[in-house]
Amino acid sequence: MVTLTEWLLEQIAEDERSVASGEHLPPLNSMVLPVTEYGRESIGLERSRWLAECDAKRRIVEIHKIGLDPCDAHDGVTLESVPCDTMRALALPYADRDGYQEAWRP
Repeated sequence: MVTLTEWLLEQIAEDERSVASGEHLPPLNSMVLPVTEYGRESIGLERSRWLAECDAKRRIVEIHKIGLDPCDAHDGVTLESVPCDTMRALALPYADRDGYQEAWRP
């Protein structure tokens, strides 16, 4: 069974690949920009922002993974078997993707 941490890292990596390749670029505040130098510059800045967001999400997941130790289980419950609210919140934007488990919903 895939853990929330593993699944979330897969989703972040997919977003990162998609944006970095230019395959998918999230809309710029729902505005369509004309193809001008300003428009190209804005798209580049937006791509950089989305990549930075992926990096920030990955860092949050890694910070939480540091505290995971199976020896810290209490009655069989670990942070991985019962994810914290932060991890659940990070996963929520991906709730429409395959593999999301309703048990992860905050």
